[in-house]
Amino acid sequence: MIVLSFIIVNYNTCLLTSNCIESILNLKLSYSYEIIVVDNASTDDSLIVLSKRYPCIRIVKNDKNWGFGKANNIGATVATGKYLFLLNSDTIMYKDVCKSLMDFYEQHQYLNIGVLGINLLNSENKASHSYGNFPRSFKTEHRKRNIIKSVETYSLVDVIIGADMFIPKDLFLAFGGFDENIFLYEEEMEFQYRLNINGYYSYLLKMDGIIHLEGKSSDSYFKRICSFRSMCYIHKKHLSLMKYYKYRMKWLLYSIFFLKNTHISFGEKLNYLMFVCTYRLK
Repeated sequence: MIVLSFIIVNYNTCLLTSNCIESILNLKLSYSYEIIVVDNASTDDSLIVLSKRYPCIRIVKNDKNWGFGKANNIGATVATGKYLFLLNSDTIMYKDVCKSLMDFYEQHQYLNIGVLGINLLNSENKASHSYGNFPRSFKTEHRKRNIIKSVETYSLVDVIIGADMFIPKDLFLAFGGFDENIFLYEEEMEFQYRLNINGYYSYLLKMDGIIHLEGKSSDSYFKRICSFRSMCYIHKKHLSLMKYYKYRMKWLLYSIFFLKNTHISFGEKLNYLMFVCTYRLK
């Protein structure tokens, strides 16, 4: 029986994905696992290289770029492991963190665990972005209040980032996986919000073992645009229309301050401001 299914979404990141796979294989894990690569119709030589270099992995070929969330959902559907470990293609595992994650889940079920993650490091071996918070407007009375928020070995957090999400397969599928209306970015926040209001919580284990080369697989301007689209959709899905428009006004003000950023070209800043002002949800 397969215990753990690694799911890696690939879109024109052949080298990054290869390095991620290699790092897993090099650990020589003692338990049964599978590596599933879901390819979002890459236009580089990813499929040829990965299938030839790693005959032991499973490759799912999508007919178009379905985005991060739907690709992970497809991977979860074909996975046979008890647990899923969703990894970004730009991650490198240098320790067997999965055994600790599985043990923690089995031994701490009284915590109503939804998603687990660990402290990520960047390419310079310094602490990297590993978790996030729900938007202030999403704070809810359903947040668990009867446990210690942070102890020696773990912390209760709002959101484990999508670079290293560990979750039982049955739980992931029971909640429908990621919302496929979100093409890219913030899908992990929306998913964990749904878990949270239904009594399942996210925990960050205070251990390292994964390097996240954040930003290596996406363009920063594209990321801002996608993130804005996603947040608009999430606010409209979960909050009142009034709160949705309040969010739009706040983001418009933020965009005006964004014009002062000296590290970005004026043309890019102007395009972004115009996009924020004119964007309409379908």
